[in-house]
Amino acid sequence: MQDTRPMRRLYLSSFWIDQYEVTNEQYQQCVQAGVCSSPKDREAFDDPGHAQHPVINVTWLQARSYCHWTGRRLPTEAEWEKAARGTDGRRYSWGDQEGPIKEWWKAYGQEINENGTLPIGTLSETVSPYGVLDLVGNVWEWVQDRYAEDYYAIAPSQNPQGPVRGSFRILRGGDWSQSPLELQVSYRGWDEMTYWGPKLGFRCAAEVPDSGFPNN
Repeated sequence: MQDTRPMRRLYLSSFWIDQYEVTNEQYQQCVQAGVCSSPKDREAFDDPGHAQHPVINVTWLQARSYCHWTGRRLPTEAEWEKAARGTDGRRYSWGDQEGPIKEWWKAYGQEINENGTLPIGTLSETVSPYGVLDLVGNVWEWVQDRYAEDYYAIAPSQNPQGPVRGSFRILRGGDWSQSPLELQVSYRGWDEMTYWGPKLGFRCAAEVPDSGFPNN
C-alpha cells in the first residue's frame, strides 16, 4: 500500500501501552466522574454482559478525554506499531504466518459476524512480543496522529508524532469483521476525529516516568 511505504527504522523513547483495549466498565467510570461523555450508541455500553468488551462508538475526541482522565494519552502511531510488531518487522502481532487468524475465523467467525466484539483478551494467541493483546482484530484503535499519505517518507526518525496538519486521525489494528490481509499490523485506517461506529475503540499509553511505573 502506498501510504505504508517506505519502510524505515525509527527510534522511540521508552513508553507504556495498555495491555488491553479500554472496556465498557472502565469507560463507565469516566462517565460517572462527569469527565467523559457517553458513547454515541449506548446499546452495548449499557449491557452488563458487555462490561469486559472494548468500549465502542466513541470518537477520537472521547478517546483522548478518557486517556487524559487516567493520566495517560493516546499512543502515537509509531508506538502502536512497535507494540504490535516488535523489533523484527513481523506481519502480525504473533509472527509472519496467518495461522492464529485462520483459527480465529474458524472458531469465532460466525459468532463475531453476528455479535461483534469479544471480551478483551479472548484471543490470547494474538499476543504481541511485549505481552499486549487485541492489537489485531476485535476493534480498530484510535491513535494520536493525524493522517497524511506521505508521512512515512517525511517523518522524523526519532519519536514521530504525526503530521502537524490534517483533518483525519489514524486508526490501527483492524476489527472483528476483516480479512487476514486487512489485519496485518502495517494496515492503516483513518477518519474524522468526530467519527464513531461499532468497530472503533482505543487503548492508552504513557511515557515511562522516572520511577519506572505509570501514574495509574
